Amino acid sequence: MSLSVRPAKEQDSEQLLELYRQTIRTVNCNDYNKMQIDAWAPLDLTKEIFEGYISRCSPFVVVEGDES
Repeated sequence: MSLSVRPAKEQDSEQLLELYRQTIRTVNCNDYNKMQIDAWAPLDLTKEIFEGYISRCSPFVVVEGDES
């Protein structure tokens, strides 16, 4: 399997949102109290918010193969 790094696109926002939400609410749930989790990853967080994040912060994603 080949992995490559590329700048995130707005089309990645749904997957990034799910990863973000699952990381905070599942993986890190024992590290923070409910109030912190709710503040950091509110349930009403939308993919449009992540589209804005991608535009402002220019994150990178790792993808399989040479997906552009």
